[in-house]
Amino acid sequence: MPGNGVIRRVLPDEMPRFTSIHVQAWNMDPGSFNPDEAELEDSRVLAVEGDLVAVLFLLRRDTWMGPDRVPQVGLGGVATPAEHRRRGYCRALLGGVLEEARASGDALSLLWPFSHAFYRKLGWEVGGRALEVTLPLASLPGRSSGWSACPVDPDSEAHLAELDAVYSRSVQEYNGCLVREPRDWKRKLSRKHERRFAYLLRRPGGGAAAYAVYAFKDLDHFHRRMDVRELLALDGEAHKALLGFLRDHDSQAREIQFYLPEQHPLLYSWPDRPQVTYRDAFMLRVVDVKRALEGLTYPGEGEMALNWRVEDPLCPWNHGTFRVTWSGPRCTLERLDGSPQADLACDIATLSGIYAGHLPAGAARVLGRLRLDGDEGARLSWLRRAFGRRPGHLLDFF
Repeated sequence: MPGNGVIRRVLPDEMPRFTSIHVQAWNMDPGSFNPDEAELEDSRVLAVEGDLVAVLFLLRRDTWMGPDRVPQVGLGGVATPAEHRRRGYCRALLGGVLEEARASGDALSLLWPFSHAFYRKLGWEVGGRALEVTLPLASLPGRSSGWSACPVDPDSEAHLAELDAVYSRSVQEYNGCLVREPRDWKRKLSRKHERRFAYLLRRPGGGAAAYAVYAFKDLDHFHRRMDVRELLALDGEAHKALLGFLRDHDSQAREIQFYLPEQHPLLYSWPDRPQVTYRDAFMLRVVDVKRALEGLTYPGEGEMALNWRVEDPLCPWNHGTFRVTWSGPRCTLERLDGSPQADLACDIATLSGIYAGHLPAGAARVLGRLRLDGDEGARLSWLRRAFGRRPGHLLDFF
């Protein structure tokens, strides 16, 4: 910790300084920065000699890693005043927050970076990339018969429960989506600077099986685009019905843009190649190696035991060699003392990328980020089966 610095939540009399830091860092309108008390309770600042030299917000939500709910802490609004940059203050705050997260039982940390290189040096790695896919609205299939669409009322507990049921089942196809609370849904559906619409699609029998959240953007006086912020369905039939519902907005927009993860089925649904743009990628960090790896369900094919050496100067509890033993769908970790022979060795950012499923173990080896000893082919094959199964996707911005 630099000097006599202390990490804590922001105090009431520090709000003008706290606000000015965020306004400068993110080029915000001061009137738009109004965190509520719950958000301020989850603020963290590094104060040195009474001045705030680094700030951030915590977002404590479990994250879906396929079918597994893994405890994590999201980090948002990470900022350092211009006059205090490049002095190690941000690193110190992040290190303290990760120590707090581990003590609270968190295994992972997610964030949206201003710079991949900056956070990679501190142990985060890309967890998944989002795509913006733009198509003519008229190219979508027609409406499916028997399905009904219901506008979502953000104040209806029943509607929010239906949304969450579809969301929670659908996002288990990915790594990284957050477990949402009712207040998260209300925030998602009621954006201050954008009018959003949300609809549930119900099967002919009445059960909700898909939903979409969307808005409209005027590109010029005679050209409007439909921007779909979320598009989730429980199966192929529901997915087709949802696209048919969106197709009926052709009187309001010429084209439609989807926000999708890599490998989404929509990318393979048209004979003509859609317009695809890569969006910013979220990053994931393993906060606690033992808790993170033991928290996953694995394919359950055979057994394997490896000594995995991890380099993590920011989180010393991760630094060292672990005996990782897979048996069926679970694994166990044991820290090894001394200097045992390592079958695998990498830094924490590389482990985090492999864990997220976004950095293939083979690519990490080619880049020199993953070092292997012994039967490389068998060990790479095992890592691919254990971690390379699902694309990363994060639908919440913080």
